Amino acid sequence: MTYSNTANPAQVHARVVACLGLLLAVTAAPAAAQIATPSDTALRAMDKRIQTEMTSQNIPGVTIAVASRGRIVYVGNYGMANVELRVPVSDSTVFEIGSISKQFTAAAALLLVQDRRLGLDDPIHKYLADLPGEWLGVTVRQLLTHTSGIPDYVEIGSYDQYSFRLTPEQIIRVAHSRPMDFAPGQGWYYSDTGYFLLSMIIERIEGRPLNDVLTGRILSRARESGTRPLPQMLSV
Repeated sequence: MTYSNTANPAQVHARVVACLGLLLAVTAAPAAAQIATPSDTALRAMDKRIQTEMTSQNIPGVTIAVASRGRIVYVGNYGMANVELRVPVSDSTVFEIGSISKQFTAAAALLLVQDRRLGLDDPIHKYLADLPGEWLGVTVRQLLTHTSGIPDYVEIGSYDQYSFRLTPEQIIRVAHSRPMDFAPGQGWYYSDTGYFLLSMIIERIEGRPLNDVLTGRILSRARESGTRPLPQMLSV
């Protein structure tokens, strides 16, 4: 997940920047064994690493969940949910989900590939009109793998843009204000723009908002299988 180390601490509300869904190796037990709780030694080591990372990365607050075989076996809260008001992180603190949503966007795209409604090597202008000319050679696969060369609109502006609801036209305009980072397929660079375009393609094919697609095709199935569903997804 991308994030800013220079955000005003008084305005930061416990951004999740790492460690959510952290998995610890609990034991080298056989697969049929019962779920094991992390040892005190493992938890102390994790705690030390988290404290170090929070200090070095200027992270105000974090909640850590340790899971084993689909079950949460440990939850730890660290730091402040609101620095200005000195509100500590708790089990009920709401975090910004940020780029954790990208894996769900990718899964939704690959479900369309599985349905043969989308091709990995399809050019993106097959689904999106009025794109800048420099982007016309980009493929769906390159959006998924951050190899499109399309600049990251968040990096161009600022990470405060996560707080704004920009239109697709505004996002494309911001990203197009900088030349391509490299020719499509000729490099790798993290791009929020790429996944925003991917979400637009999914919405065009499905004919409904991305949140509805994720709920209908992924989250509702997780609920039916007994897996605790995640909160509403963002589209980046």
